[in-house]
Amino acid sequence: MKKYIFAVIAAAMLCGLCSCGNKTSDSDSTAPTTKAATTSASTTAATTTAAATTAAAATTTATAAASVGAPIELDYTPEGADLSAFHYNADGAVVFDAPIEKQSDATLMAAAQALFQSAYKFNTPFAMGSFPYDIDTSGESIKKTNPIDGREQEYFLIKDERITSIDDIIADYRKVFSPKYHYNIIIDTCFTEEDGRVYCIPGGRGSDIEYVGSEITGYNGTDGDEMKFTICNHYDGTQWGGSTADFDHDFTMVNDADGVWRAGVFIQPD
Repeated sequence: MKKYIFAVIAAAMLCGLCSCGNKTSDSDSTAPTTKAATTSASTTAATTTAAATTAAAATTTATAAASVGAPIELDYTPEGADLSAFHYNADGAVVFDAPIEKQSDATLMAAAQALFQSAYKFNTPFAMGSFPYDIDTSGESIKKTNPIDGREQEYFLIKDERITSIDDIIADYRKVFSPKYHYNIIIDTCFTEEDGRVYCIPGGRGSDIEYVGSEITGYNGTDGDEMKFTICNHYDGTQWGGSTADFDHDFTMVNDADGVWRAGVFIQPD
């Protein structure tokens, strides 16, 4: 059973500036007063502008964090977990609605279960080579040397208008996977860009038909911006004359700069 370690790294901030001018008067006695009044007014305007900018930025961040996506539906629910304590955002990452310090281990494990399921759903097309884009496999293509095996490969055009560089692919990946870790290496090996267009090597492999599911079985504490868990991958091959098997791995959630929790250490189970 193949395992792929992915995980995932990055973030940035921006602010602005403002200016003011002086007002003059024919009277020497009133000039200082006028200048001071103008400076005061300008300072007040600058303060108001700065406050408005800060408020707008805070509102934008809060809105991004609070945006609600799909309902929480877990394959495995820890006993005693409060599923109302967190939600998916529009991208499928996790947002807590109350401080994590106030949450039980069961609730934190449930949040990790939700995030793992979302990350698995998102990453599987990349792991299988059936990328989630409109690929023109019968049309435009280019040939380039594959950076991994050194062979010449045919790369097919991605027709999605919003995808104009590999950075756009990485941005998609960062919706669920934290920039604290390197993105999926498949992006480097199966995608290339040229003249504002992105091409990829579609294809794929089969999944492990014995894979049943993955279950968060333990909360292992918090280290800075990262929560650590144990996840157990379940396999069942009895219907093909095989046996059952369980394999434990690490899984982490990273609290990124925007307050959203994304996948950190992640192993594709199948």
